[in-house]
Amino acid sequence: MITPLSPSKLPGRRLVLRVAVMASVLFLLYLAGSALFANKEHPANHGPASPAIPVHAAGAVRGDFPVYFSSLGTVTAYNTVTVRSRVDGELLNNHFTEGAMVKNGDLLAEIDPRPFAAQVKQYQGQLQRDQASLLNARQNLARIRRLRPKDSATQQDLDNAVAQVAEFEAAVIMDQGLLDAAALQLEFTKINAPLNGLAGLSAVDPGNIVQTTDSTGLVIINQVQPINVLFTVTDTQLPQVLEARKAGHPVRVEAWDRVKQTLLATGTLSALDNQVNISTGTVRVKGDFTNADNKLFPNLFVNAKILVDTLKGVCIIPTQAVQLGRQGPFVYVVEADNRVALRQVSLGPADDEHSVATHGVSPGERVVIDGFDRLGDKALVTVIKEK
Repeated sequence: MITPLSPSKLPGRRLVLRVAVMASVLFLLYLAGSALFANKEHPANHGPASPAIPVHAAGAVRGDFPVYFSSLGTVTAYNTVTVRSRVDGELLNNHFTEGAMVKNGDLLAEIDPRPFAAQVKQYQGQLQRDQASLLNARQNLARIRRLRPKDSATQQDLDNAVAQVAEFEAAVIMDQGLLDAAALQLEFTKINAPLNGLAGLSAVDPGNIVQTTDSTGLVIINQVQPINVLFTVTDTQLPQVLEARKAGHPVRVEAWDRVKQTLLATGTLSALDNQVNISTGTVRVKGDFTNADNKLFPNLFVNAKILVDTLKGVCIIPTQAVQLGRQGPFVYVVEADNRVALRQVSLGPADDEHSVATHGVSPGERVVIDGFDRLGDKALVTVIKEK
């Protein structure tokens, strides 16, 4: 038989029911929170997979790597000559074409020759007069020498005759010198090219009086075949340049355009300056170029590169693949499961396109070269373009 609960016990029972309900609610909240935390910790197991990140990749290769030092350089003429007149006078003609090549000995300009031709005639006449006087003095000396043993001429007469011959001999020598100088001045009225080269713009027009003291000259000729490129290397690079020079073979020098896209010419190292510039810590270097196609022009700015060494059988990767982090340079290597591995690398020499990886990457592995924005270690990728 069931005994009815007395009214005095009903409040205690309600309290127990409330506590049980609250405990159930708290337990359900605990379960929901645990599930949410588990989903955050293991999204791959409890949610949709993250999409693969598209990247570009390139392979690391084994090969020989040329080591270059680069510097901004200036093309300079092999020889530069300012052509000046060696006599004073009126410029009659310019016989060269401005901006054209001229050859050694070509007629460039002509000075009025008439005053110099007249002087030549004057000295020719003076020479002939003194030659005639010398002939007469020699004949007179011969007669006195024949008469002297017979006492028909005195010793004084003989001495005077000998002196007179010597005097006219000296006069003839002097006249010959004056005539040669005048003839040379007449020859200087024709101005010839002293070397093969490129003629500049004319500095004097025909009809003007030119003088030997004119500083501007008539025209400037630059020898451009061969031609030089002047550039610098740093004092830290100098030992390797000197070592390459001691190797006994010509040291290769290249001239590239200003944007380093086009190779203009190749030449060889010809000279180094004899001291380091203490203001810049650099040494001037000169390279010789045949310039057969005339791509190099005096005062043209170029990017000069000098080959100092060639590393054999090294691992080469694109310079574009190298990223910089707090622990140094690193690359993303695409592994077999299409996930990337972040690897710290040690680098050797590098240029704008390639770098030598001495540690961290092996030949045959693929490295990411584009698409770094969302990458992280172990990220899933898809290679959409490969070099």
